[in-house]
Amino acid sequence: MNVVIIEDESLMADNLEQEISNADHSISIQAKLESIAEALDYFKKNELPDLFFSDIELTDGLSFEIFEKIESKVPVIFCTAYDHYALGAFKANGIDYILKPYNPEKISQTLEKYKTLIKAKSEFSKAFENAINSFKRFNEETRNRSILVQKGEKIIPIKVAEVALGHIENGITYIYTTKSEKYYTNYKMDTLESMLGINFFRANRQVIICRDYVNHVTPYFARKLLVTPKIEFPEQVIISKANSSKFLNWLEKGL
Repeated sequence: MNVVIIEDESLMADNLEQEISNADHSISIQAKLESIAEALDYFKKNELPDLFFSDIELTDGLSFEIFEKIESKVPVIFCTAYDHYALGAFKANGIDYILKPYNPEKISQTLEKYKTLIKAKSEFSKAFENAINSFKRFNEETRNRSILVQKGEKIIPIKVAEVALGHIENGITYIYTTKSEKYYTNYKMDTLESMLGINFFRANRQVIICRDYVNHVTPYFARKLLVTPKIEFPEQVIISKANSSKFLNWLEKGL
C-alpha cells in the first residue's frame, strides 16, 4: 500500500512516517509534501496513492484545496489539533482523523479502519456520519470548556469565550481575559492551546491570541508581523516570517 503524507512541519512528518511504518511494515511512503503548491505540482507527474495522511492547515491554505483540484477519490486520514473542519474533511473523502501529537495506538487503529472500509465500501457513508458526530461532540465540549485560573488562594473557572490571550512570563502561564484581567494558570502553553481551539492562534512560543481580540496588524522588521491586541497587554506580539502567511489566512478567513 502506498501512502502520501501532507504535512508542513518536517519533524512532524518524519514522526508520522515512523509511526505509520511501525504500525504496518508493508506500507510504502510514496512522498512527504509540505504545501498545496508542492502537492499540486507533484500530482501532475505522479500517480495518486492508496491513502493520504494529511494535515489540514498548511502554510499556503487548507489541504482540502488539493483534493478538490486533483479530483481525488482516494481516502484521507486527516491530522489536526482541532475538530472544526469536520464537514470539509469528510467532503474531501476523509475517513478518520488523528489529533496531534500522534498516538501510535490511534494510527494503528485508523489503518485497520481503512483496511476494513476498503473491504466493505458501502460502510463509507456510515463511517463519515460517525466521525462527524464525534467531531461535533468534541466541538461542543470545547465551546463549553472552562479554563481554571488562580486568584490568590481561589481557583476560578473562566469560560473559553472570556479568554483573549495566553502568555508565558518567566516560565509561568497567564490568562488575559476580555476585560484585561490577568490570572495565573497551571496549564502548560501546549495544553492551553489545545483547549482553546481554532479561534486562537499560537503567535509564538510565549503568546496565543484570540482572533476576536486582534485590533490590527502591522509589518515588522525582517518581514515579521506585529499584532496589537484589543486588550491591555504589556508585551509585543510578534509573528515570525515563517508563520506570517498562515496567520493572515487564519485572520482573514476564520480558518
